[in-house]
Amino acid sequence: MVKNALSTKASYNARRYYRRLRAGEIVVTRDEAWKLAEHWIVAWNAHDLDLILAHYEDAIELTSPVAAQLLGTADGKVIGKANLKAYFRRGLEAYPELHFLLNDLLLGVSSVVLYYTNQKGTHTAEFMEFSENGKVARVVANYSAPKS
Repeated sequence: MVKNALSTKASYNARRYYRRLRAGEIVVTRDEAWKLAEHWIVAWNAHDLDLILAHYEDAIELTSPVAAQLLGTADGKVIGKANLKAYFRRGLEAYPELHFLLNDLLLGVSSVVLYYTNQKGTHTAEFMEFSENGKVARVVANYSAPKS
């Protein structure tokens, strides 16, 4: 992983990771996607809420079963950056040992999927769709289901 990614905190700019294909479409190259993913993982592993939030749009929409559990909502939706910050803060407090290991990523047009493992060994895949500004506008998180 990138050991000095935190030194880029002040200079983080989503646009540097993306190129426009045509209006509304953003192409993410393999190298650009890995840089973004590593930066995201380092931010989470540092429990740096501001650095984590730098990746997201103000109008972010996140859907996650963990959000449903922590927030007590049936739909697991978190809408807006202020609500996302509150949710992430709650998650960091609930899981002080939180640590992610990036396993792989998948590329798409205007999107990536980060596939990682947390400190409990749970596998997670997060679909992240980008806005025209190159920041994450929508996230759908999926977690491994234990076999019965």
